[in-house]
Amino acid sequence: MLAVNEDHTSHVVTVWAVRHEKLTVAKTVEVASEETAQLGQMAWKSGQYRVTVQVDGDVVLANKFRSEDWFNQLDVFIDEDSSVELNRGRAA
Repeated sequence: MLAVNEDHTSHVVTVWAVRHEKLTVAKTVEVASEETAQLGQMAWKSGQYRVTVQVDGDVVLANKFRSEDWFNQLDVFIDEDSSVELNRGRAA
């Protein structure tokens, strides 16, 4: 899991990732402008996921999803306008 900051200011990002009701990632990082920071690793397993993201002290994303399709990328993107997205996919 990565925090990708595409904004022009640095941010403090905290992520809690839960899989099957078990906390698998809980980390806070400071991400400089237009930089990336590692949040942690979480192996994929089919089932229920819950991801909560806090940026600069405010909860900005609380996402719950079920995955039956394999993925190895679950990253938090902070856009230039400070909006936050969770990107799930397959990276080489």
